[in-house]
Amino acid sequence: MNTGYKAPSQKVDWEQQCKQAKNLWIFAVFGFYVSIIVAGIVWFLHREVNLVLVSVILGMMVLGIWLKTRYQLLVRKGPPSRDDSQD
Repeated sequence: MNTGYKAPSQKVDWEQQCKQAKNLWIFAVFGFYVSIIVAGIVWFLHREVNLVLVSVILGMMVLGIWLKTRYQLLVRKGPPSRDDSQD
């Protein structure tokens, strides 16, 4: 029985994974810079370093590095070849 549903190709799946990894990395970088700005404002107002904000900054930095590495590995891997899946 043919339902008309066609599974997405591997290339489309790879492109979606790359797009998602890139978007997550961009959000992490944005969060990193926003937390630096907030920490700078808090330091300017209170003249003391807020260790909670510093830990958030370091966490966002580690998350950004991990996501960038994941994105680069996906890009380097490249889209799967279609040699074995001819329609």
